[in-house]
Amino acid sequence: MTRARFLTSTVGFPLLAQPTPTSMVFVGFPLHRSMNLLGNNETTMLEKQESDEYVCMITRKNGKHYWSSRDRQELIKNISGDFVIFTALDGRGYVKIAPTMKELALNYMEHLHDKLFTITYWGKISVYRA
Repeated sequence: MTRARFLTSTVGFPLLAQPTPTSMVFVGFPLHRSMNLLGNNETTMLEKQESDEYVCMITRKNGKHYWSSRDRQELIKNISGDFVIFTALDGRGYVKIAPTMKELALNYMEHLHDKLFTITYWGKISVYRA
Protein backbone atom coordinates (compact mmCIF):
# COMPACT_ATOMS: atom_id res chain seq x y z
CA MET A 1 0.00 0.00 0.00
CA THR A 2 1.38 3.40 -0.92
CA ARG A 3 1.48 6.28 1.47
CA ALA A 4 -0.65 9.21 0.42
CA ARG A 5 0.54 12.77 0.88
CA PHE A 6 -1.77 15.45 2.19
CA LEU A 7 -1.91 18.87 0.62
CA THR A 8 -3.80 21.84 1.92
CA SER A 9 -6.22 23.53 -0.44
CA THR A 10 -6.55 27.31 -0.62
CA VAL A 11 -9.42 27.17 1.87
CA GLY A 12 -7.45 25.15 4.42
CA PHE A 13 -8.97 21.71 3.80
CA PRO A 14 -6.57 18.80 3.39
CA LEU A 15 -6.51 17.27 -0.09
CA LEU A 16 -5.35 13.73 -0.77
CA ALA A 17 -2.63 13.65 -3.44
CA GLN A 18 -2.89 10.52 -5.55
CA PRO A 19 0.33 8.78 -6.59
CA THR A 20 1.09 9.21 -10.28
CA PRO A 21 0.45 5.95 -12.14
CA THR A 22 3.10 4.26 -14.24
CA SER A 23 1.98 3.33 -17.75
CA MET A 24 3.44 0.67 -20.02
CA VAL A 25 4.74 2.20 -23.26
CA PHE A 26 6.57 -0.70 -24.90
CA VAL A 27 7.01 -4.45 -24.53
CA GLY A 28 9.11 -6.42 -26.97
CA PHE A 29 10.21 -10.04 -27.02
CA PRO A 30 13.63 -10.70 -28.57
CA LEU A 31 14.05 -13.49 -31.11
CA HIS A 32 17.75 -13.03 -31.97
CA ARG A 33 20.78 -11.94 -29.93
CA SER A 34 24.04 -10.68 -31.39
CA MET A 35 27.07 -10.31 -29.08
CA ASN A 36 30.31 -8.67 -30.13
CA LEU A 37 33.59 -8.43 -28.22
CA LEU A 38 36.54 -6.84 -30.01
CA GLY A 39 35.30 -7.93 -33.44
CA ASN A 40 34.31 -11.47 -32.45
CA ASN A 41 30.62 -11.72 -33.27
CA GLU A 42 28.18 -14.42 -32.16
CA THR A 43 24.53 -14.41 -33.24
CA THR A 44 21.96 -16.85 -31.86
CA MET A 45 18.23 -17.43 -32.11
CA LEU A 46 16.58 -17.34 -28.69
CA GLU A 47 14.33 -20.04 -27.29
CA LYS A 48 10.95 -19.00 -25.81
CA GLN A 49 12.32 -19.15 -22.24
CA GLU A 50 15.25 -16.86 -23.15
CA SER A 51 12.92 -14.50 -25.01
CA ASP A 52 10.77 -14.19 -21.89
CA GLU A 53 13.87 -13.68 -19.74
CA TYR A 54 15.25 -10.86 -21.92
CA VAL A 55 11.93 -9.09 -22.56
CA CYS A 56 12.38 -5.36 -23.19
CA MET A 57 10.02 -3.00 -21.31
CA ILE A 58 9.68 0.78 -21.31
CA THR A 59 7.35 2.65 -18.96
CA ARG A 60 6.30 6.27 -18.52
CA LYS A 61 5.76 8.12 -15.25
CA ASN A 62 5.40 11.88 -14.72
CA GLY A 63 6.16 12.46 -18.41
CA LYS A 64 9.51 10.63 -18.25
CA HIS A 65 10.37 7.31 -19.89
CA TYR A 66 12.18 4.49 -18.10
CA TRP A 67 13.89 1.32 -19.34
CA SER A 68 12.08 -0.89 -16.85
CA SER A 69 13.85 -4.06 -17.93
CA ARG A 70 17.28 -2.40 -17.45
CA ASP A 71 17.41 -1.03 -13.90
CA ARG A 72 14.82 1.67 -14.65
CA GLN A 73 17.35 3.79 -16.54
CA GLU A 74 15.82 7.07 -17.64
CA LEU A 75 15.36 7.38 -21.41
CA ILE A 76 14.98 10.21 -23.91
CA LYS A 77 12.41 9.63 -26.66
CA ASN A 78 13.14 10.76 -30.24
CA ILE A 79 11.21 10.18 -33.45
CA SER A 80 13.05 9.75 -36.75
CA GLY A 81 10.80 8.96 -39.71
CA ASP A 82 9.09 5.62 -39.05
CA PHE A 83 11.29 4.91 -36.03
CA VAL A 84 10.91 5.75 -32.34
CA ILE A 85 14.25 5.71 -30.54
CA PHE A 86 14.60 5.65 -26.76
CA THR A 87 18.17 6.46 -25.66
CA ALA A 88 19.54 5.98 -22.14
CA LEU A 89 20.65 9.20 -20.49
CA ASP A 90 23.87 7.54 -19.34
CA GLY A 91 24.66 6.46 -22.92
CA ARG A 92 24.68 2.73 -22.19
CA GLY A 93 22.23 1.82 -24.92
CA TYR A 94 19.02 2.44 -26.82
CA VAL A 95 15.82 0.82 -28.05
CA LYS A 96 14.79 1.45 -31.66
CA ILE A 97 11.17 0.64 -32.54
CA ALA A 98 9.42 0.50 -35.92
CA PRO A 99 5.76 0.63 -34.78
CA THR A 100 4.38 1.24 -38.29
CA MET A 101 6.17 -1.83 -39.68
CA LYS A 102 4.16 -4.52 -37.90
CA GLU A 103 4.39 -6.87 -40.88
CA LEU A 104 8.16 -7.28 -40.44
CA ALA A 105 9.41 -10.42 -38.68
CA LEU A 106 11.68 -8.23 -36.52
CA ASN A 107 10.47 -4.70 -35.79
CA TYR A 108 12.56 -3.51 -32.86
CA MET A 109 16.14 -3.66 -31.65
CA GLU A 110 17.63 -3.17 -28.20
CA HIS A 111 21.32 -2.28 -28.16
CA LEU A 112 23.48 -2.35 -25.01
CA HIS A 113 27.17 -1.77 -24.56
CA ASP A 114 29.73 -1.96 -21.78
CA LYS A 115 33.24 -0.80 -22.65
CA LEU A 116 34.03 -2.65 -25.91
CA PHE A 117 31.39 -5.37 -25.47
CA THR A 118 28.01 -4.99 -27.18
CA ILE A 119 24.77 -6.96 -27.19
CA THR A 120 21.95 -6.35 -29.65
CA TYR A 121 18.57 -8.02 -29.36
CA TRP A 122 16.24 -8.12 -32.38
CA GLY A 123 12.61 -8.89 -31.77
CA LYS A 124 8.91 -8.40 -32.23
CA ILE A 125 6.79 -5.64 -30.68
CA SER A 126 4.14 -6.97 -28.31
CA VAL A 127 2.87 -3.63 -26.94
CA TYR A 128 3.48 -0.06 -28.11
CA ARG A 129 1.53 2.95 -26.87
CA ALA A 130 2.80 6.30 -28.10
